[in-house]
Amino acid sequence: MGLIKDLINSILSQPPRNQLGTSNITSILPIAAVQIIQSGKLPHLNTKTIFLTNGEVCHYIERAIMVTERNIVTGYTGGSNGWSIRIMRGINYRFGHRKGTPIRENVQTYTKGVLYFTNKRAIFVARKNSFEKKISTITAVTPYNDAIILQFGNTSYSILLPDGNIAYTVLNLLKP
Repeated sequence: MGLIKDLINSILSQPPRNQLGTSNITSILPIAAVQIIQSGKLPHLNTKTIFLTNGEVCHYIERAIMVTERNIVTGYTGGSNGWSIRIMRGINYRFGHRKGTPIRENVQTYTKGVLYFTNKRAIFVARKNSFEKKISTITAVTPYNDAIILQFGNTSYSILLPDGNIAYTVLNLLKP
């Protein structure tokens, strides 16, 4: 089962506002690099987008979409009691209280970007929600056919990819 289906099933009763399929993600990883990864070796890819430190080599470049979920207040139920006195224009004094209960809703956002794996770092480059983490700090990796979930300590990143198994293979090859 893919990550998108898992995320949709986790939403209470309302579908996400923006459903994206993996057909929207076209791969930029060269076919020759995929073949090298599938043979159990790491390719050396050239990139001018990220700056590499001495001894650092880029092994994976792929278009990706990060999925983030937030629980937000969309409104209130209930009523209020009381009355207001107008002191002067623009200034009111209110007597009473509000008995409102917040209505909460899970909202998913999708951020397009590019995912890089070097021998030292995992980097997601995007306009917002980008990250840069050391490969050595990865706690867990959950692969899907169309995505990967990277966990760094208590922070998880759900990332949609054209092929999540290729990214998982690269991370396994990078393990010391």
